[in-house]
Amino acid sequence: MTAPHRSPLTTVLAGSAWLAVAGNLALWQALWQLPDLHDGRGVVMGLVLAGMVFCLCVSILSIVSWRGLLRPSLVILAVISALSTHYMLSYGILIDTPMVINVLQTDLGEARDQLSLSVLLSVSLIVLPLIGWMWRRPLAWPRWPVQGVHNLGMLLGGVVGTLLLAYVSFQDFSTLMRNQTQMRYLINPLNTVYALAEVVLIPTQVDQQIRPLGEDAQILPLPSRLVKGTPSQPEPPWGKQPPLLVIVLGETARSSNFSLNGYARNTNPGLQRLDVLSYRQVTSCGTSTAASLPCMFSHLGREGHEARTAEYENLLDVLKRAGYQV
Repeated sequence: MTAPHRSPLTTVLAGSAWLAVAGNLALWQALWQLPDLHDGRGVVMGLVLAGMVFCLCVSILSIVSWRGLLRPSLVILAVISALSTHYMLSYGILIDTPMVINVLQTDLGEARDQLSLSVLLSVSLIVLPLIGWMWRRPLAWPRWPVQGVHNLGMLLGGVVGTLLLAYVSFQDFSTLMRNQTQMRYLINPLNTVYALAEVVLIPTQVDQQIRPLGEDAQILPLPSRLVKGTPSQPEPPWGKQPPLLVIVLGETARSSNFSLNGYARNTNPGLQRLDVLSYRQVTSCGTSTAASLPCMFSHLGREGHEARTAEYENLLDVLKRAGYQV
């Protein structure tokens, strides 16, 4: 006997509810840690926020609610939410546009280093129950014009539901988002979807033609006292060749989340065993490598780099033009 069919609407609603609850454990933990929300008002705020996440997930899934597309898309969103939740809870990271760019620029070796039993367990606990439920029954798909109408209804319903929930709890919700700005970057999978949309739109906001800098750059000859050598100053080991320029760069991280700097959670067990020194009076252009490195080599400075409307060459380009092999 074949299992009864399930409607796409049921799958969208159940999948959205699962993403809103199980896929946002980091968000619910962050809310619970706010002392002002340990009362009835806090419970209502949590329910309203969960309802808004649910409605927005319905709107997103309505766009991909087509035969052969809905269930794979739901699995992808669940995997993204599970991975985000794991790293949020483990390392206190936030999912914003620079973080997504950083992930997209990660090579295979770096990605392999991130795989662990805890990651696989976190993903399995969130994704496998959803997969098991979705594939227990086949979906009953109507003809595509009818499904298109259904999808439009789900999209509008999700948007209207979000607006209504925001309206009835506008004061508390706006206060929360204004005072706890990090909360918006904890909402899975909406944070990743929004960041990916921004990544796609960046080329349309910034002129991609690269402006040259330092076109007359050259390596100046060394002072004669360093080239010829004297009894008191022997010839340097590099002879008449220019010295090698070495720039050592490391990963960028949020200093406030370092246990070496007083953070409560032990986030630096490996470094702590090495008995290293932590230089606390150090800043960078951002808390992700993808944001800080380009800014570090830019002539625009932090504010100018973030607000730029055109692309420019950087220090490495100038050094290469001068004669260094970069």
